[in-house]
Amino acid sequence: MALSPNAKLAFRDELADFCSTAETFEARWRYSQRRPYSGIGAAPQTWHTNDCSSYCDLVFWWAGHYSGHPVAAPLGFHYGGWGNTQSAYTFLKAHQAPADKYLRGDLAIYGSVWNTVHMTVCRKEGTGKTAVWSSFGRDAGPEPRMDVHYHPSPLVGVFRHPALL
Repeated sequence: MALSPNAKLAFRDELADFCSTAETFEARWRYSQRRPYSGIGAAPQTWHTNDCSSYCDLVFWWAGHYSGHPVAAPLGFHYGGWGNTQSAYTFLKAHQAPADKYLRGDLAIYGSVWNTVHMTVCRKEGTGKTAVWSSFGRDAGPEPRMDVHYHPSPLVGVFRHPALL
């Protein structure tokens, strides 16, 4: 079920704040693909060990919790520490974002439909060239990226969480 316009705004504000803070404290983030992942509920300025997909789950949990409008986990596993880019693609593939009209909370997935390799979350709306994407694909933490095509792997698509449609 989609959130109301005011709830979407509150959710997106919390999401953008989490991403900006995580990027500021990027030295406290370490990259690891271990599962189950950890960190649900931990502030973005604390120490984290995660990867790109668990980062997106953390962002969505935080935004839902602190906006008062929780949504389903984008990895499809109820924020339980499981899932990856492939499970995110399975959950999101029916909800493509309009091209070059990206909103905060949109999720870009890279690789191929059969072998996804990376995902990132939009923290500042815009076009493929002007939107800002919070990416956590390496040590030492989340970083802002311009241009949705920054990743060396092909863009599978940009997707909008069903609650944010």
